Amino acid sequence: MFELLLNYGNNKPASKPLANRVWSSLAPFGASGLQSTGAVVDGKCYIFGGRVISNNAARNTAYSWDGTTMTPLANMPVALIGASCAAIGNKIYIFGGSFALVSGQENKTVYVYDISTNTYSTAGTATFNTIVGSAAAVGTDIYIYGGLANQTESGFPPVFYKYDTLSSTFTQLPYHNGSAVYTTTLLPFDDKLYVYGGEITAPGAKDQTMRVFDTVQGTWSLITAPATIPSQRSISACKIGEEGILIVGGRLPDMQVTNETWYYSLADNTWSKLANMVAATSFNVLLTIDDRIFTFDGYNGSSVTLNGIFEFK
Repeated sequence: MFELLLNYGNNKPASKPLANRVWSSLAPFGASGLQSTGAVVDGKCYIFGGRVISNNAARNTAYSWDGTTMTPLANMPVALIGASCAAIGNKIYIFGGSFALVSGQENKTVYVYDISTNTYSTAGTATFNTIVGSAAAVGTDIYIYGGLANQTESGFPPVFYKYDTLSSTFTQLPYHNGSAVYTTTLLPFDDKLYVYGGEITAPGAKDQTMRVFDTVQGTWSLITAPATIPSQRSISACKIGEEGILIVGGRLPDMQVTNETWYYSLADNTWSKLANMVAATSFNVLLTIDDRIFTFDGYNGSSVTLNGIFEFK
């Protein structure tokens, strides 16, 4: 049986094995939507922007979640759909997204949220667009991967850049030999970045590969797929300690949204299917606080958002 245990901290007992966990609903999100972005800093989740499903309007809202309470933060300077973000220290850098659900409204400004002052500033301008892309921090650099160039879900270019937070500048990096992707999650493990799946063209998610980018060597490698592997899909993902990756939900090639939960072990190169989420979800935000795993809101594929906070416990 799959028995991964998460460490909860010094002198604390190991947490429940992932194989024994189930999803449960904790509370309403409070501002129903999809295509938000989030990061974790000092035991709190921070969630920015998103899209209101009823009228497709962008949101400028921001919240923190400490595992118990959702707290409104200062609104972003602009409303953004499908932005991505990553944290360095007490600052969260927000990239890309779109001001509205129409082409021609793409954001190129880098916005920085300072947790200590609950304020925003700007830090540079990108030369590229990225909507529903992903960002991950390694040292003082942030890597931006994937995303749509506009609201057209086909024919979009590959996106992979390094953002230097010290100089507020971007450097384009070599892309792997696969298709351009969007709606996936880039995750850092030491000096390597792991990414699985993602949507590659209309009408849905069609990628099914695990790739690794070595930030020191500047090269991509492809991990040979094990016998058991999730089907092609877009994903939301999070790190499980330094050992593995959890993916929840996602959109399948037929445009249906799944409720599946999978865990990938880096050391063993194995996938394990875990308990399903309580509802199908996509375009959700998946984050961890220590050994606690949360997913926020998301879209069920039927013009409905979940408007909830869910925990895998």
